[in-house]
Amino acid sequence: MAAAVVLAIGGDEILRRRRFPWTIFIFAASVLGFWLLAGQELSLLLPYLSGSWQLSLGYTQAMTFGNYDELVLVMTFLPVAVTVSLPFVYTGFAKHRF
Repeated sequence: MAAAVVLAIGGDEILRRRRFPWTIFIFAASVLGFWLLAGQELSLLLPYLSGSWQLSLGYTQAMTFGNYDELVLVMTFLPVAVTVSLPFVYTGFAKHRF
């Protein structure tokens, strides 16, 4: 998941800021460095990344509610989300005088 964020930042550095994407190389070097500092063999890095990818693929399905009615959950979430968002919307309108 962190790799996707780092790649997005690297793409932004290339496309918008027109500079070399050091962030990608710093991230890769730090992962390798911490992997070696932990005493792991370098040959085990790719199997570890592959296994963690396989585990993360099933995370969303494992976290779904099976016994609850989804409509009830959505109808509970929407008022809470609106209530939490209203102060930010009000502050934005007051600050920018829309």
